[in-house]
Amino acid sequence: MTDKVVILSVPYNEMVPAMAPALLSACLNNAGIKAVGLDLSIEFSAAFVDKPYWNTLKLFLSSGSIDKEINYFRPTVDVLKFIKKKLIKIKQQYDPTIIGLSIFTAESINFSYFLIPYIRKYIPHVKIMLGGRGIESNCNVENKPHYKKYLDHGLADVVVVGDAETEIINAIKNKSTGLIFSASQTSEDLDNIPSPCWDHYNFDLYKDLQNEVVAVDRTRKFYDPRSMVITASKGCVRNCSFCDVPEYWPKYIFRRGENVAADIIDIYNKTGNTNFEFTDNLINGSVPNYRKMNQILVEKLPNTIKYGGYAIFRDKKSMPEHDFELAGQAGCYRWSIGVESGSESVRKHMRKNFSNDDLDYGVEQLYKNHIMQSWSLMVGYPTETDKDFEETIELLDRSKKYNKNSMIRLAVTLPFQLNDIVPLTREDKFVEEFQWKNSDVKSSYSRYFWTTVANPENTFDVRYLRYKKIIESSIEFGYTFFWVVDLKKHFGELEDLKKIYDQNRKKIIYFSQSK
Repeated sequence: MTDKVVILSVPYNEMVPAMAPALLSACLNNAGIKAVGLDLSIEFSAAFVDKPYWNTLKLFLSSGSIDKEINYFRPTVDVLKFIKKKLIKIKQQYDPTIIGLSIFTAESINFSYFLIPYIRKYIPHVKIMLGGRGIESNCNVENKPHYKKYLDHGLADVVVVGDAETEIINAIKNKSTGLIFSASQTSEDLDNIPSPCWDHYNFDLYKDLQNEVVAVDRTRKFYDPRSMVITASKGCVRNCSFCDVPEYWPKYIFRRGENVAADIIDIYNKTGNTNFEFTDNLINGSVPNYRKMNQILVEKLPNTIKYGGYAIFRDKKSMPEHDFELAGQAGCYRWSIGVESGSESVRKHMRKNFSNDDLDYGVEQLYKNHIMQSWSLMVGYPTETDKDFEETIELLDRSKKYNKNSMIRLAVTLPFQLNDIVPLTREDKFVEEFQWKNSDVKSSYSRYFWTTVANPENTFDVRYLRYKKIIESSIEFGYTFFWVVDLKKHFGELEDLKKIYDQNRKKIIYFSQSK
């Protein structure tokens, strides 16, 4: 029997196209294996985002958090009906022999527990393959990696740990079962990976999900949800204390700038699409290759395309003014930057490795070259004091002059959450320094309600108030928020957490004092 493969993204990853199904299906088709990639995640978000219980459902799916005062029967029934309908449609349209599930983050784990039993029920003959970085997180209940738990409980036939572009082909051709650890990729491997196949993606869904944001923010003229995704590198040249990227890609690898530019030009010539988004953790990790890509785009496609991606601030010597000029001329319309804090002290502990001078230089150069900036900001990092927090407010104040026409957008994450696979909570020197104190409520809430011995004033109450202040100050200074941030829903999640925290306050305080 000839294999037919359907690869699904497991919810949820709102608004942005999930790359794994498009990329892996392209790899399989290129190897002679019939495959289709579907973004189930966006379909789920589109179906549920307007439900009155959306915030509650997101908290439940992402962390397993349950509020005893909320009835979860209706949301659960609705999710199961959604899954049943989608699986029946997939069976009718594609009749797959293999279904691959891309579990992009740990926040997709809980949804997979709904999805997999229904795959077994409605497409019983199908082989289930799992991959994605989410499966490498730890299951605290059984104290084992999730990838092992899936196999131990018969929830998967094949599990690929690591980059799957090559291993998924080998696994299917060899009819493999069980656990497969992929070899580390090289820069040469990246150069040989085909372009993603977006044939089965409904890009109107991404656009529809943004309608409410656009209605409020008429200045948001840059982003086009039909963007094609490009990968130029994997990994990062930094090793930030709160980031799990080095856990997955210990070594920064990158494609040659010539090949990246050629990929973009090829897609443009074949599809006419002029909008591109990089999946990279940073597009300027290798400045020479970033420079080469921009040079070729300026020469071959002048004033034609636009692209955005994650980047880092560098000093003037590493990235002179000409690099910013080239990027703007090549079509760069946005850098997404992990600024995180206005405090050099906090950023030093994070190992961000850029000074306020570097920051101010980068902000000015991006502004001069008409490149929008999307700043990720973090509230309540473990070392953050009131002084540190006020330095972040001061950063927003001094940078507002570069915010003409909303050229600086903010993405402020909810108050700092612990993660069990990052240096901050895994390296001895950090653990010993802070001696984490978690509530005895449930482990699913401990990541929100922690305190530390080193900085005991940084409680959830404090982080809650800082979050509200940074939003209020940002609005006062005239900033708008990046398209992925729906403040109404963010505040809904924050208030839900505050409610749970207040309900368990006595337990949390008692637990902390008893340590």
